[in-house]
Amino acid sequence: MFKKLLLCIVVLALFTSILWADNLKLGTNEVLLEPSSKPVIVRTLNGDLSNPFGRVLDTLYYDDGTGVWGYQGTSNALWYAVRFTPPQPCTVKAELFKIWRISGANQICTLFVWNDAAGTPTLPMDGPVVVTAQAHPTWSRGDFTGNYTDSDDFWLGIWLPWWSPGDSSRILADNPCNYPTRQAIGLRTGPTSWNWTVSPGLKGDLMIRAIVALAGQAPDIECSPNPLVVDLSSRDILANFYCKNVGSAQLDVTNILKSAAWIDSIYPTVFSVPAAGSIQVTVDIDTTQVLRDIYEDTLWVESNDPDENPYGEVVILIVPGIEEEPVISETPATPSVKCHPNPTRNTTSIRFTLSDMADISIDVHDVSGRRVTTLANGEYESGVHNISWNRKDEKGVRVPQGIYFIRLKSEGIKANAKLIVID
Repeated sequence: MFKKLLLCIVVLALFTSILWADNLKLGTNEVLLEPSSKPVIVRTLNGDLSNPFGRVLDTLYYDDGTGVWGYQGTSNALWYAVRFTPPQPCTVKAELFKIWRISGANQICTLFVWNDAAGTPTLPMDGPVVVTAQAHPTWSRGDFTGNYTDSDDFWLGIWLPWWSPGDSSRILADNPCNYPTRQAIGLRTGPTSWNWTVSPGLKGDLMIRAIVALAGQAPDIECSPNPLVVDLSSRDILANFYCKNVGSAQLDVTNILKSAAWIDSIYPTVFSVPAAGSIQVTVDIDTTQVLRDIYEDTLWVESNDPDENPYGEVVILIVPGIEEEPVISETPATPSVKCHPNPTRNTTSIRFTLSDMADISIDVHDVSGRRVTTLANGEYESGVHNISWNRKDEKGVRVPQGIYFIRLKSEGIKANAKLIVID
């Protein structure tokens, strides 16, 4: 009878949690974007570059960096956890998690490390670690003692503050859930025991990440600059990037793969790099394969790096026109948008033309389609106009390097420009 009652409580808690998630899809201005083609590299815990494991710390994760859903339990006994499979024996150093404190103050999150038994969290091996939830969606961090080392799977979990009308936080998840067997919800049944339910129907992968120190000597690949920007206005069809080994064992690169026809050749594609060493790699551009535009491709570097294989090196190709700033007629026939300089490191000038008076909007969007900021919104006369963008979003935060789109819209009018932002 007691087991049936306990099962009913678990089902009710999970069902209510999912209902909370359905009601908490983030709005347009609250979508969290942190795309990455490689794990976040965390080099220190307390500003100390050294560690006893002979290499930098790595971050293991399964989410895509974009928070879509918010999950909250219905009692102070509900836990969320993610199972991690390290590439080699490791020590669990810290937990990263993305949380959204909607209301209340000084809300406390409790973190644990559990070992794994048959795909289920079993015993708490490190913790508790107490972290105060932030007032806005952001990555938070809790450092463990670093006493737990294992070669098998482990779980990182978090207990969120009790929900009440004035006290509410959400653990974020992306969408969809690509790793359902790595998700678990636990109902606390005693001071040190939990009844875990794996794959409880969560809509997305929970945004919980593990900072670990790999125990063995291992290579660690890192290429720079990334992205590699090639501007053909310099008439140079060769570009170089450096493949570095920031690990503590020899890095062996076995191949570098490309997709774009405009990348004619890459050399070398097979080489070895000693610990703390680097090697120059040359990319040869075939100009017969491109027209005036901005192109992008990713070189996939295959190697013996245990947790970044393959590694993605982005190449951006800019093919300019005959003139740097083409002359624009004072009475243009069709609307247009131009950016200069492109690429840009700071402020860029945006020139747009209108054939007739129009009520327009000009927005900046990132590659996911999310609106970053609005640059113009109102009525403009026909002719040529100039505005500028200072590389900041609508909250005044400097945006990261990448590709952005300047979009002019009005009734019956649409014009776009692609802008590259580099560091």
